[in-house]
Amino acid sequence: MQLMDINNHLLPGYKTGAKVMRDSIRMSSQLVENGVQKVIATPFSLGEDNWENIKTSVAILQEELYKYDIPLTVLPGRELHVTRAWLTNWQEDTILRESSHALFYIESSDDLPALENVFFQMNVSRQKPILVQPERIKIFQKDEKRLQNMLLHGAYIQLHAGSLLGDFGWRTKRLAWNLMEQGDVFVIASGAMNANKKSCRLKEAYQVIAKRMGLEFVNTLQANAWSLGK
Repeated sequence: MQLMDINNHLLPGYKTGAKVMRDSIRMSSQLVENGVQKVIATPFSLGEDNWENIKTSVAILQEELYKYDIPLTVLPGRELHVTRAWLTNWQEDTILRESSHALFYIESSDDLPALENVFFQMNVSRQKPILVQPERIKIFQKDEKRLQNMLLHGAYIQLHAGSLLGDFGWRTKRLAWNLMEQGDVFVIASGAMNANKKSCRLKEAYQVIAKRMGLEFVNTLQANAWSLGK
């Protein structure tokens, strides 16, 4: 199975993720070992990152992969950390306006009402607002109804592959599988942050999903992932 990873921090030199190009090469090799053919590089963003810089970083990494004969296609993306400042001026976000989808990571429950409006407006514009790793967020672990409300406002859910395998504790694993069994998950991703062997467990997660949910479910998740890489 040729896989697509839609959330990975393999670009070097950003706030988190790969530190140097050597780390990026190792992470890329691990992706290929996991059966990944294409990946969206998603450095953390507070909304101020220059999209051209991200695209340039991707182009440089792609050239290095060619040199090392690593068969991986890298696409530009970002993981947006939601802040009050961004929510106030979100319509001025040029990267968002040009994208068919966007990844959102939230830290404060105070931001949920405003973010629900953003998600609704994005759906009107036929864009996909993807909530990153909500199964790891304590406010949703304590009150799953708040997450369901985000879904009602148009959120799509991306789970971390490691959550399904118990890497982040039983509460995270329980919520992840609850969401899977309820049919609320749009896509899973590695969310890899470094070259640690356990950082990318995408293939293993899909194998567990296939045993528990069936191959057709896996195919749907992968089709959703590939749809974001067009």
